[in-house]
Formats: sequence, structure tokens, C-alpha cells
Amino acid sequence: MTEAQDATAHDDPPARAHLLPLELVVVDHYARESRFVVDTLPAILGRDDKAAVPLIDPWVSHAHCEIYQLGSTIVVRDLDSKNGIFVHGHRVREAEVISGDRLTLGRTEVTLNFGPKSMATQEVAITATAPKPAPQTAGKGPSRGPETEQLLY
Repeated sequence: MTEAQDATAHDDPPARAHLLPLELVVVDHYARESRFVVDTLPAILGRDDKAAVPLIDPWVSHAHCEIYQLGSTIVVRDLDSKNGIFVHGHRVREAEVISGDRLTLGRTEVTLNFGPKSMATQEVAITATAPKPAPQTAGKGPSRGPETEQLLY
């Protein structure tokens, strides 16, 4: 168990409860939107079938990143992924996030919503909605994540 996870395990249960559940709004590399509700932490995001939030993006690692709670904050940590994680366009190894923050994993955008005012408080389990069709822009095709030049290979 890491120091951060050890600290999380000893947190006051009421402090943990006010941040959960987390709602993750995922827009994949085809601009399809889905929503996941995570009610236990830590949670792994990645291409692995066993990930708490499975992502379908060839630029995402099998175990790309982990979201966990440290005290009264939510933290995202890169799990040595090939293309890294970006918070609002800035590459990070580990960072505290607040509700509404946008993560980029490969070409997938993930927006985190949590806390007492998040829409996730109305959900009780990990769920996903049907993907929405890709938005079309005038002559440019669907919107995508970061350009290939921004990803590390």
C-alpha cells in the first residue's frame, strides 16, 4: 500500500463520503460521450477490461491512471502510461483535481464531477449511457483530443 493509499485508508468516513460518488463524463476519440459513476476509490482508468472505468482509445494504456482520495481531496496519478495524463492541457504525473476539471488521456477527454452539488450524487453505481453521435463542424469532421504531435510515443 502506498503512503497516499495508507493515508486514505485512515481518513474519517464522513470526510470520504462527501466527495463520493464521482461522475466521469468521458468523450472518446470518436467524440462519443458516456458517463460513469464511481462510488469506491481508488479507481483505475484504462483499456483493461478490469478497469473501474474502461476506455476504448488506442492511445490509452491498459492501466493509464488512478483516481484516489487523499483526505478531503481527489488526486489523479499517472500509472507510467505511454502518453501521460493532462489536466486542462498541462501534463502532470500526479495532481489534485477539483470538480469540473478536465483530464486528457490519449485522445479521450474525461471531466470529473464530485461533491455535494455534483450530478453524480443522484446515482448509486458505476453506469454508462449510450454514446451520443459525434458533433459535426463545418467541413472539419468530429472534434478530437490533442493532436498527434502533442502525444509522446
